[in-house]
Amino acid sequence: MAKFDPEVIGATREIKDLKKEILAEKQKINRPRKRTPKKEKKKVKLMTFLFVCSVFLLITLIPLYMMALNKSILISFPVVMTLLVLFLLLLVLSGIYLFLKIDFKKKKAFTRKGKVLLFLLLGYFLLITSGTYLLYGNHMVKDFIINKALASMKYQPIASFFYDDKTINEVASTRILEEEQNTLYEDIVSFDDLKLNQPSYANQYEEAILSNPNHDSYKILKIEGVVENTTYHYQGYMAVVYDPSKVKLATSSGMGMDDTAYGEIIPVMAEREKAIIAMNAGGFYDPDWRSNGGIPHGPVIKDGVLLTNFRKYPANGGIIGFNYDNQLVLKNITGEEAVLEGIRDAVDWGPYLIINGINQIKKQTSTYALARTAIGQRKDGIVLMLVIDGLQSHSKGCTFYEMAKIMEQYGAYNAANLDGGTSASLYEKGQFLNNPFNGERRTIRRLPNAWIVVE
Repeated sequence: MAKFDPEVIGATREIKDLKKEILAEKQKINRPRKRTPKKEKKKVKLMTFLFVCSVFLLITLIPLYMMALNKSILISFPVVMTLLVLFLLLLVLSGIYLFLKIDFKKKKAFTRKGKVLLFLLLGYFLLITSGTYLLYGNHMVKDFIINKALASMKYQPIASFFYDDKTINEVASTRILEEEQNTLYEDIVSFDDLKLNQPSYANQYEEAILSNPNHDSYKILKIEGVVENTTYHYQGYMAVVYDPSKVKLATSSGMGMDDTAYGEIIPVMAEREKAIIAMNAGGFYDPDWRSNGGIPHGPVIKDGVLLTNFRKYPANGGIIGFNYDNQLVLKNITGEEAVLEGIRDAVDWGPYLIINGINQIKKQTSTYALARTAIGQRKDGIVLMLVIDGLQSHSKGCTFYEMAKIMEQYGAYNAANLDGGTSASLYEKGQFLNNPFNGERRTIRRLPNAWIVVE
């Protein structure tokens, strides 16, 4: 029997094993590469599309967000915030998916299509941001759009698409200042001796005021009309107060000039002061139109004491108040000067509508109607407290021109516009005469102060 060398046998086996390993390696090399399934490619394309769309939509939300902040009638703030959250969620989820599925090392960072798409998104972003800046950051463009829109009934709604009532009202009042009031009001108003219960009726308005057979301390008149050069109907109420000494200023118990200040609704102030009539008075610091009404603009004087003196609101007018002779004083002076000149109760607002019998708003320069409030006094001392509802089905509102005209018709010798819009309120013995409208929240606004009539 032949004998085999064990070393030779071992070497042979090693050669065979090596051949098997080489063959296996060749098979691995020649094996076709696994390709990404078509379904996976479709998913990647879909997620890419969703990612790009979410970026596009987030850019689009920039002007919508500014419109919502400015209380545009086109879109509300909650809707914008909901869309923002949804689009951000879509962006994050699609971005995470693409990051996990795409091998960025084996692919170029940007294909030609990707570069074009990036360029288009960048251009769209610049277009949207520059347009938003022009609408809300550039005062010249804003004033131009509002003034042009308000000058025509046909295009008036355009202003409400982009800006809130307060901004439109501010621009409109500035326009009136430029056209009608080019000088400051230098002299304190003058009065003849008070002549209560004047018996003669020169016209229907005089009769409405002076007819008081029961010798009541006040009466309420319903006011209606149509805004000149429009079809807008307005409706409101006027409180006729026969004794001006009964007109006082009530203030919120939380009125102040810092973050701890807070306003109160008119019923609370009226009940505390035992008032039979209450009407909103001066305006207040209201960032984003969501404040609690505790910080009044300009000086506030009560019982001859300067209570607060926060910065003046950038509008026409000045001191609106009563002195110790119970005369309505309209004068563009500081709070300290007003106290020295014997002002008993006062707020700071405007514009002034009538000064010493001269109507300051001589023509209709804007057809923008809004809820308005005004206070006036006749030469016989009778005080007129006027509130007109606005932006509601029964009453579109008034312009400054209409407010001045109404006051003039009812014999006001001096009259001034007070804070309007959502603050406009006239309250009598436990109930509102008008319908205060606070926009989306449908609530009664808290205010820093109010004109009241006491027994």
